[in-house]
Amino acid sequence: MREFSLRGVMLGALITLAFTAANVYLGLKVGLTFASAIPAAVISMALLYRFKDSNLLENNLVQTQASAAGTLSSVIFVLPALLMLGLWTGFPFWQTALICTAVIPPVLDLLYNAYGFAGSLPRAGMDPNQALAAPQATLMLKIASGIFEGSLDWSMLGLGLGLGVATGLVVIVADVLLRKSGRGALPPLAVGLGIYLPPTIGLTLTLGALLGWLIHRAVKAHAERGGQPWGAAAEERGLLLASGLIVGESLMGLIIAALIGFSGKDAPLAVVGEGFAPAMWLGLAYFAGLCVFFYRRVLKP
Repeated sequence: MREFSLRGVMLGALITLAFTAANVYLGLKVGLTFASAIPAAVISMALLYRFKDSNLLENNLVQTQASAAGTLSSVIFVLPALLMLGLWTGFPFWQTALICTAVIPPVLDLLYNAYGFAGSLPRAGMDPNQALAAPQATLMLKIASGIFEGSLDWSMLGLGLGLGVATGLVVIVADVLLRKSGRGALPPLAVGLGIYLPPTIGLTLTLGALLGWLIHRAVKAHAERGGQPWGAAAEERGLLLASGLIVGESLMGLIIAALIGFSGKDAPLAVVGEGFAPAMWLGLAYFAGLCVFFYRRVLKP
């Protein structure tokens, strides 16, 4: 089957251009980017399906180009900070390319051998409940196989598109009316993120936003008494704590994955059995304690 084609390259380039621009705006606005591979795969297959000589490999070419939209837009999390600090004057292409080549493939291989992906486990006897869900890849698999096997229900896609457009229009109108009345706002981006993200992540973001709001109010109140320099230092402490928590959690995930991969055990650090009932309550207590620590540490004189 032919994979490379001029129409595939052109379609992938157009989708990448549009999605990169959208991801850059969304990331700078709310700090999150959307998965460009899934909508790109749907658009690509819906268009290439009209050609009799199209196939799954050609669609993979388009989707792979479009997935670069998410990769390219990730620079918004680093370069603006360097620009604000006045430290960035050029793009170190070769250094960046070498680092990505040396780090990303081993990390992916480590995660795959430690956990596996849903429906693809590297070793016999692995617990499928511990596998990485890979929701984007799983959804892309279902869509691709459904289109090329002729089993995809296009009416459901049309219904979802219609509901998305209708919901977007309602939210936009409600946001405009609320802002004009001065009674609040209903940002479409926030509603979109709430629909897109799973409940577990959405709840975590909500609790984090609530904690941030409480700390911001307390910092503002203390700054009126302690002065502007104290308020700026408190905000900086909160930012550094949050950034450290994100990076530390990611690094610990890799360390645990390495222990799983080398030991061959699903839970090499477990000190209790799977039926340990207080585990959930201990986790909740730790989370509450972490929130208190953040609050007190940021407001520390």
